Amino acid sequence: MATATGTLSPFAVFGNRRFRALWIAQLVSTIGDSLVDIAAAILVYRVTGSALSVGLVLMATAAPALLVGLFAGVAVDRYDRKRIMVVCDLLRGVFVLAIPFLITFGVGWIYLSVAVISAIGTFFQPAHSSVLPEIASDEELAAANSMLAISGFGSTAVGFAAGGILATMASLDWAFYVNAATFFFSALMISTVTIPKLQPDESTNTESVLRNLSTGLRFLWESEILRSLLIVAAGVAITFGLENSLLLPFAVQALGADEFVFGLQEGLTSLAFVLGSLVMAALADRLREGQWLTIAYIGMGVAGILYARATSIPWAIVLIMFSGFFNAPASIAARLVIQRRTSREIRGRVASTFSVVSNVFFLVGMVMVGLADIYPIRSVYLVTALATAALGVAAALLPGLGQPAAEWRRAV
Repeated sequence: MATATGTLSPFAVFGNRRFRALWIAQLVSTIGDSLVDIAAAILVYRVTGSALSVGLVLMATAAPALLVGLFAGVAVDRYDRKRIMVVCDLLRGVFVLAIPFLITFGVGWIYLSVAVISAIGTFFQPAHSSVLPEIASDEELAAANSMLAISGFGSTAVGFAAGGILATMASLDWAFYVNAATFFFSALMISTVTIPKLQPDESTNTESVLRNLSTGLRFLWESEILRSLLIVAAGVAITFGLENSLLLPFAVQALGADEFVFGLQEGLTSLAFVLGSLVMAALADRLREGQWLTIAYIGMGVAGILYARATSIPWAIVLIMFSGFFNAPASIAARLVIQRRTSREIRGRVASTFSVVSNVFFLVGMVMVGLADIYPIRSVYLVTALATAALGVAAALLPGLGQPAAEWRRAV
């Protein structure tokens, strides 16, 4: 792995015109994604006054990824990825634009629209991730992933803020109109990017789709480093799902804080993630991906252990920011493993498999939050943090991800 890129400015990747267009497209469309999430939730709550109904909106957002995620990867590996992204953005824009009109026929239409938009996005994401190595050189790839992570988290915060402002200062319909415009703009930007087309070597039918699906799963399991990454990712998804679900009740029960402190934690965690991504943009190629995963998960685990014992709100916020900071190298390193260890013909299936597995185990972690009703919440959070740190140790030992002591000494 080259180390010379560490001397380059992490912003040099923006000199790549194709990456710049893709980055702007993601920045704008992610604002749209977060706008539709918060606007739909607010609209449903205004109509029904039910917290359960708001929860159903979140479920409608998550469910399609589990149902069609693997098949989306097959499609991404068999069709023009640029066209997939453009069509997905256009379709999402149309469905978002229709929501203010559909709500007059009943709240059920919002659930359906959000589910359809999410299902379309399930095709967009693996296509977007798969084309990055075709646009950025291997020397640019780490910085490119870091900058995309920054735009993703930053634009999510902007989208949530814009949705709240539009909901309180103007008609909520404008949130959907602006949201649709972001998708149309993203489609326009992506249409200007030149991306090599794939040439499938067989016709597309049900049999070939299923065969391609099994091929992707087999490739994933037979690759030593990808199999190790999948094992670690599944465990981490459980701990993340449980920790995220515990944050609000922990803030209230253990810290004696209120919802404002919880919101402040979330915002500062995103800021810390952005800072961590900037560090990765400059230093990612100084260490191998498995080393970054080890450092990140152990760092998050240690921060979580201290957080579980915290009694001061400011100290707890500092610790949760450290956790967000370490989350960045973990996320970026995992993407680099997939992008660098898969050929372009199979990359979509591998990315989709990881997405589906992560979502399934993340939901498992969220279900496990019920443990906090049986055991002390500090104890549950502490065990979860210990498990995250243990997964960091596993990343240092599993085949492919783990590195010998000599490699660690060289890196230091």
